[in-house]
Amino acid sequence: MYFRPTVDYPDSWTGHPENAEWFCTEHLPLAEGLTDLSALEAIDQIRAQLTQDKA
Repeated sequence: MYFRPTVDYPDSWTGHPENAEWFCTEHLPLAEGLTDLSALEAIDQIRAQLTQDKA
């Protein structure tokens, strides 16, 4: 899943972009709808939701 990019990469750049993350089928629904956030912001929200669900 791709989130809001926070780095501008040159055309010659190769590698894993900072805004791309993999999610298992269990956690994918928690990430959907968060693509306007950076990957770090989205993961923070997902972790907060998981913590809240356990309480």
